[in-house]
Amino acid sequence: KARDEKRKELLLKSKDILLVTCTRVTKGKNIEKLIDIISKLIETSEYNIKYLMIGFGNDKYSRSLKKYIKAKKNNQNFILLPFLNHEEVNKYYCASDIGVWPRAAISIQESMGTGLPIITPRRDTISHIIKDNMNGILYKKHLSVEIKKMLRLINDLKSPLSKSKRNILAEKNRDFLSYDVISMKLIK
Repeated sequence: KARDEKRKELLLKSKDILLVTCTRVTKGKNIEKLIDIISKLIETSEYNIKYLMIGFGNDKYSRSLKKYIKAKKNNQNFILLPFLNHEEVNKYYCASDIGVWPRAAISIQESMGTGLPIITPRRDTISHIIKDNMNGILYKKHLSVEIKKMLRLINDLKSPLSKSKRNILAEKNRDFLSYDVISMKLIK
């Protein structure tokens, strides 16, 4: 229900693909490179891709990054939001098709609870929760190639069974990511 409501609010069609990143927008994360990769993907893809970024502040860098995005010829495909409360962010995760994180963050695990497939760099801090081609993709160097792979997987999610597949993925993620499960492993 949250997915349908948020996608309607964002004026997305059922065939549109929504990528999402939720992270504090800071200079050290090299977000411009991520923007460039996704912008090129939007230009060259057979899909109508929208990119939602949650985490903008009112600081100099956030304003600068917004100008950088506005200068892109496909800037209408970017949706830029400030920090939001957990409940609202969760609804955006539900509305999204792929989560893209430039570095490890707790918001990755939060998004996985909605069954959102994740793309993030291969790092020791995250590799234990992303199971390649099951709930996401860990990439080494070429994010654009990995996004294209994920888009092929999304074709499967666009089938009539997509909601149930997403629910199954959410359940699988919760089976090994929930605090209850983790705490029981710690106690044993």
